Amino acid sequence: MGINLPIFKSLTFGVSAAYTGVAGALGASVIAFVSPDSYTVTLSIFLLVGMVVGGLASIPGAFFGAIFIQFVPNIADEISKSAPAAIYGVLLIAFMYLMPTGVMGLLRRLWLRVHGRSKPAAAAGAVPVLPTTTPKET
Repeated sequence: MGINLPIFKSLTFGVSAAYTGVAGALGASVIAFVSPDSYTVTLSIFLLVGMVVGGLASIPGAFFGAIFIQFVPNIADEISKSAPAAIYGVLLIAFMYLMPTGVMGLLRRLWLRVHGRSKPAAAAGAVPVLPTTTPKET
């Protein structure tokens, strides 16, 4: 009984590798040049930062992260020509401090605060807990 965890982990890894392979093949055909120098450590860190800023557990979070890594370095460069990396770092620290679950986590919390929970606990099938009583001693 239950879920066979090693099989599902392997299946998830395989599906992820297949999507990554297709993305790599399409990227190589568009660029028409493949080199290890195309993927640097800095690019890897920027992609990781985009994931964390957007939110790790959601697809829309990836879009917010992509917007962050695309536009924030340009904005930081316009603010200061001498230290754009420092401004990028300060903005990143501010995002991590103010939104530890990412942009989508913040939006999810705001949605729940404005609209409340989707169902009350009793309507969702939860069994109410009745107070226990002890027999009285006479």
